[in-house]
Amino acid sequence: MWAIWSGDRHGPFALSAKFCPRPLAVGNPETSYLDGDAGATKTFILEAHRRNPGDVFWHYCFGQRGGEELYDLGRDPDCLSNLADRPASDSERSRLRTRLLTELKAQGDPRRSANGDIFDRYEPAQRGHVGFYEKFRRGERVTTE
Repeated sequence: MWAIWSGDRHGPFALSAKFCPRPLAVGNPETSYLDGDAGATKTFILEAHRRNPGDVFWHYCFGQRGGEELYDLGRDPDCLSNLADRPASDSERSRLRTRLLTELKAQGDPRRSANGDIFDRYEPAQRGHVGFYEKFRRGERVTTE
């Protein structure tokens, strides 16, 4: 199941909240990260992680995430320092969470109910991509139609 994030920004703070239980931000190491888009940056980060498993950039891109992330965009525009677990940020996090949940409810967003997995049940836009990893591992030609 994919992690489904939503967020709210108010003033200098931005909150992201995860609504489905998927521990990784993006990419699955069991599929050699083939469930994420390919590209030079992804290749660079994965190669750096293979050389140094403690590579901080791999953590930011592919590491496990908690349920919420809170950033002070005025002081940390690259969102590298998560403030969500710091007691000094409790009131700001709570205020933004309330705003986010109120807005999601007003929009009828399925993440606000027990129907958040609906995003995993949508028909694929490109049927040729269904089972991509399995086909790739079997050496089959993967179509893009």
